Amino acid sequence: MMGPSVSDRVRYARQRRPSPVAGPWCFDCRDEPNTGLVCFPDFHQRLPGHVTAALAAGRSVGVAIGDVDGLTEYVEHANQIGSWGHQAGNELMRRAGQLAREWFSDQITDGCLSTFGGDEIVLVAETPDADTFAEHADQLRALLCTQVDCTVSFAVGILDPDAFGAWLCATLLGSIDRALFTAKAARHNGLPAGFLARTPINLAEPGRSGISQAQLSSQNLDAVPELS
Repeated sequence: MMGPSVSDRVRYARQRRPSPVAGPWCFDCRDEPNTGLVCFPDFHQRLPGHVTAALAAGRSVGVAIGDVDGLTEYVEHANQIGSWGHQAGNELMRRAGQLAREWFSDQITDGCLSTFGGDEIVLVAETPDADTFAEHADQLRALLCTQVDCTVSFAVGILDPDAFGAWLCATLLGSIDRALFTAKAARHNGLPAGFLARTPINLAEPGRSGISQAQLSSQNLDAVPELS
């Protein structure tokens, strides 16, 4: 059986509400069915072109990756009290995706929301500067922390046109993802859940890590303790 045509996918993209895409970003991509966010294979395929176009036009691009805190424990607890544990996790992510898309549709004019397919929310958007994007990511973080049953921790970074390079996208997502898990590991030293970790993106030559351990010290973490 043949898959949907490009015209069918574009028509569907324009009909979905709230949409996980804005402007030209990923407008014809498929959605992950539970969250309604752009599915990762399509997102990953389109990302280099979108980032290249934005940077070539002189526009900065921000990346934020959020990961649900304690989802495994939440699912196990739901199972222990008689619920279908994994379904409870699916419902939490469905709710998070819906909230994220509602926020996105009101705040972002060029970008998209995606997921790796688990308990993550990925925001990529064109932005005038690092502070503006960090404020947007913090709004999303605060919304999710207060409206779903688990907190969500984020790491954020920005690429400006001066950082453009042919190997840029190969390290972009990995840099923020490593920053997120480094910060989550720091929770054992007292960092609260539901944080927002801001970290510089240090792009490296192919085959090298994009971010060093020293650059992810606690001095680079903006912990946000206002949790419900």
